Amino acid sequence: MKNTLNFVFAQASEKNSAVKLDTEESEAVVYMGLKFVKEKGEVVILSTETDLYREIDKHGYACFVDKEFNQAVKDFRIKRLERALKSNSENKIIKEKINSLK
Repeated sequence: MKNTLNFVFAQASEKNSAVKLDTEESEAVVYMGLKFVKEKGEVVILSTETDLYREIDKHGYACFVDKEFNQAVKDFRIKRLERALKSNSENKIIKEKINSLK
C-alpha cells in the first residue's frame, strides 16, 4: 500500500510528542528530527538536522510513501546518525593530519 503525503502529514500530526506550528498560511508538525509542512495543499518534509532545514531527498520521500510511518521515521533517524558518525570520523582524521603538520 502506498501512502499519500497528506496521509503522512496526518500521521505526524497524530503523534503525542509532535509539536504543531500552524499559521494562517500553513500547518507544520515537528516530530523526531523532521518537520512536515502543509501549505497550499502540498506537503513537504524537511530535516531539522542543521540550522537551515533542508528538504529530504527522493529516497526519504519514497520511504514515507512506501513504508509504515514509524518505520520511515526510524529509517531516517538511522541514516542521520550514520551521517553524523561518518562526519565525526572524518573530523578526527582531519584533526590528526593538522596536528601532524604542527
